[in-house]
Amino acid sequence: MEHLLVACKCDIKITHGKGDLVKHEYTSKHTKSCVSTVGQKTITSMFAEKTKEMTTEMRAKEAEIRIAGFVAEHNLPFKIMEHLPDLMRAVCSDSAIAKKIKCGPTKIKSIITNVTGETHRQNLIALMNSNKFSLIADESTDRSCTKNLCLVARINCNNNNVKDYFLALIPIHDATGAALFEHIIQFFNKYGIDFKQNCIGFASDGANNMMGGQNSVVSRIKELIPGIFVMKCICHSFHLCASYACEKLPEEVEKFARYVYNYFSNSPKRTEELKEFQQFANILSRFPLKDSIFSKLDFMDPETVVNRKVKSIADVVSHFSNLHSHSLQDIDSQWRMLRNINFDDFNLCIGDDIVSFWRKVSKIKLGTGEQKFGKLIAFVFNLLSLPHSSANVERCFSQINLNKTNMRNRLISSTLEGILLTKSLVSEGGQCDKFEINKEMCKKMNSTDLYKNKENEGSDLDSD
Repeated sequence: MEHLLVACKCDIKITHGKGDLVKHEYTSKHTKSCVSTVGQKTITSMFAEKTKEMTTEMRAKEAEIRIAGFVAEHNLPFKIMEHLPDLMRAVCSDSAIAKKIKCGPTKIKSIITNVTGETHRQNLIALMNSNKFSLIADESTDRSCTKNLCLVARINCNNNNVKDYFLALIPIHDATGAALFEHIIQFFNKYGIDFKQNCIGFASDGANNMMGGQNSVVSRIKELIPGIFVMKCICHSFHLCASYACEKLPEEVEKFARYVYNYFSNSPKRTEELKEFQQFANILSRFPLKDSIFSKLDFMDPETVVNRKVKSIADVVSHFSNLHSHSLQDIDSQWRMLRNINFDDFNLCIGDDIVSFWRKVSKIKLGTGEQKFGKLIAFVFNLLSLPHSSANVERCFSQINLNKTNMRNRLISSTLEGILLTKSLVSEGGQCDKFEINKEMCKKMNSTDLYKNKENEGSDLDSD
């Protein structure tokens, strides 16, 4: 019987069993045939090598994304990428990933703008379409006399976490109320944000184009979203009050105020003595800082809840009717139920901050596993998502000034927007070496997605 041997591909007759195989092993025909098959790779090894190569390629893309996060987080110029990849290859000469990193100034800018920045914006849009949010807006002129409208969203996220997120930086030419309102609406429509349903608050400075009674951004928003909560920035208001007050004071009084500040500012001992005096004199209680509705919001204070100071919140619920979809009776009933529980059983104490306290309340369950105070919790966190100032927008302008310096004065608004969005994405993970890189980001690491805005490619790199 003839048999085909797998190792040497030879046909031999086997009549005496194993002895015939042993004899064939030492023949020249077998030796020559085995030599020809030594260099051939198995199917398994070929797939293993391909997988290893793909893994290295993917990890190199992730490394480039992390480098982009590092550049944005630390306000670094894109031109450091002319030498940083070479430096990494020199320092990590035995790293296969370092050898595959090919990322120059143009590519790093594209990653920041079209990969990390765009991914974070899509995440924010999803949050805004599924949760209540407040819009905070302001406009300012940067170093190159470019006027920008900055938008920040204060969102009540699904995990009962209220945060401020940078949303957009829109270049504008006309800063009238009508023009600013049109830019805001165009942005919402462009990205499909259901602002009429989910936008519950708006804040800005007290400028007439923003907060004026007629022909302003607010007057138009109120027509579009009846019942929306509007807040003038308290920081701007205090600043204006102080400025107008100083104009009425004699010069000697202003000098005296400066001397008092200088006297206390450089001495911790004197500062502590001043604090003791303020507590003794009860100075803050002399100023009528409490509005009627704002004074009622102290029902959220853990001390007020634990000490059962407020019997009903019906008036607050009725005032903020657009913050909830439940009946007033249901929310007030849950409040009354909360007052009657034993707070020690759920580790609820006066020392908790407001957010931590109400998160603990949200974890109290019924026997069915549902939240016991779900309707009340939703209302409270929607209240916490209302704006109280536009200071967070001013912080965005400060970040713009850190990036658009005299040496980098040609950075365009879309690039600055990508930097700020990337910084926000990185901060979600803590820092540039820890933020999450998902598959969608890696999929965007191709020439089509990276360089889709060719008209702006390299336009702001020459002075970077």
